[in-house]
Amino acid sequence: MQLRNVIARVVLALASAIAAIAFFGCGGGLPKGGAHITVMGKVVDEETGDGINEAIVIINGYRTKTQSKGNEVGWFELTIAITSGMREIPMTVSKHGYQTHAMTWRLPQPIQTPYRFGDVKLSRRSESATLVGRIIDVDTRRGIVNAMVTATSDGLSVYGWTDNNGGFVLSGILAGLVKVKVEHPDFITQHVPSIPLVVGEEKNISDIALLRLGRPIAVVGIVLDAEEQLPVSGATVSIAGKETKTDGQGKFELSDVPSGGQKIRVSHPDYEPLEATVMIRGEELTLYLAPKGAFPALPFNIGGVVKLASGQPAKGATVELLDAQSRTLIEKALTDSSGRYSFFAPAGEYIIRVQLDGYKPQEKRITLLYGAILSDVNFELEQL
Repeated sequence: MQLRNVIARVVLALASAIAAIAFFGCGGGLPKGGAHITVMGKVVDEETGDGINEAIVIINGYRTKTQSKGNEVGWFELTIAITSGMREIPMTVSKHGYQTHAMTWRLPQPIQTPYRFGDVKLSRRSESATLVGRIIDVDTRRGIVNAMVTATSDGLSVYGWTDNNGGFVLSGILAGLVKVKVEHPDFITQHVPSIPLVVGEEKNISDIALLRLGRPIAVVGIVLDAEEQLPVSGATVSIAGKETKTDGQGKFELSDVPSGGQKIRVSHPDYEPLEATVMIRGEELTLYLAPKGAFPALPFNIGGVVKLASGQPAKGATVELLDAQSRTLIEKALTDSSGRYSFFAPAGEYIIRVQLDGYKPQEKRITLLYGAILSDVNFELEQL
């Protein structure tokens, strides 16, 4: 593969990832203006199969609690609005003491109402805490619906989406100092660095306000050699008519850059120039330059090792790369004799699913930033 073809592949793939950020795409089957449908189902304990009452269910912003219905415990029923062109709907189920269950529901075609979900299974998390809050627009002070909120503590992330009032409930968070990240296609990503949580706590935090895209923000990042993974100093970085050079550590910063999709150019006398469109949302950028006359040594940008609970490598396990929003399969691989796997993918949100006969399947949600390499997305499989 020629160098320029590799660069073109990355740029085109990046454009696809940016387009996939939104929750909803083309397609349909709905009448113009949309419709209302009724959805229903049960929330149960994964271990016992017993229904769970008082679990909070949020589907496309509509919120309810599970309750008993006749002889059924853990029942929910909601009438939700869907618009023409909507394909995937975010769904969050949480209950204090349990791990939050989050997924995107791909609308069946044709759409039938009422629609019955299969049982939603929640896993117990006794040594955990719950975080409650609200995401709002900084200008209007109104709640933001379908914002994704991710809480990370001790390397474990729990995520879910907000309701029509911007409210969210995330259960099953490990106690300790929790980092919160809030994302929405129309807003600048917001980070809350440290929220202390103790075991058994249900903590209500103050509103988290987001700025709409288009506001000028500071952009920081780093430029690395694609082969050696070392910083490139003296590279010229241009975004939206603003320009700077990387320092001795390959880092750069530009102020007052309009947020949203922007064209970026990175150049250096010893490297092939890089031109692409990136999404400016407040995240740090990692950019790679290929040396002139060389082939970039980037056979993968997502990889890891799958092991068994015994510590042995899981040879021949099936590893699937899924789009995080639609859960459609993008690529599939089998682990080698060392349990290793790898993928090459554009920047975006993904789910990695691992399956092996006789073992419990596992999933992890990852965020791949532009130019980044995630080489340690590892799994340890437990027997059924």
